[in-house]
Amino acid sequence: MKDSTTFNQIVNSYEQLWRSNHAHELDLGGKSYLDQLYASILKSDDFFKIMNNNSCIIDLGAGMGSKIVRELSACSPQIIAVDCFPSFVDLPLRYNAKKIISNILETDLPDNCADLVVSAYVATHNPYFVSDENQKKYADEIIRLLKPGGIFWGEEKDLNQHIFKYNKLIEEYTYLYPFYVHFFKKI
Repeated sequence: MKDSTTFNQIVNSYEQLWRSNHAHELDLGGKSYLDQLYASILKSDDFFKIMNNNSCIIDLGAGMGSKIVRELSACSPQIIAVDCFPSFVDLPLRYNAKKIISNILETDLPDNCADLVVSAYVATHNPYFVSDENQKKYADEIIRLLKPGGIFWGEEKDLNQHIFKYNKLIEEYTYLYPFYVHFFKKI
């Protein structure tokens, strides 16, 4: 019951945030501090191999959309943007995408459907992710959504590394400090 109350409070606060006149100022995904990192990562073999017009990218907790997804949208992948608040359907994104309103801990998307799952600033200062249980649920959902060989890119300061680091379905887990980026491939 406590989790559903917290979740409902978060949904309500997101509604207020994204409908405010200051939404663009508060859009963490719009900041440019990772632009150089994006430029080098997007040239990597891991990203190059999976990005094409048959690829599927899921942007969890999309808000206005992750900048890295915007950069990858040039490859014409299918993009699914997921967030929890009702007015998300009216929010302009940085890229074209199918929008889904859902709790990101348990989406209705099929297993093994994504070549890339992106999470940017979903857990940052979010009381829903204080509990290890919800962090584990989030990690499990990300892994469930990824195809074998799929990649996770998470710009998440407040996600514990251990939720990914010791998972047997993950290879090549990397945490890029001081950027707070989690990166791995699903086996």
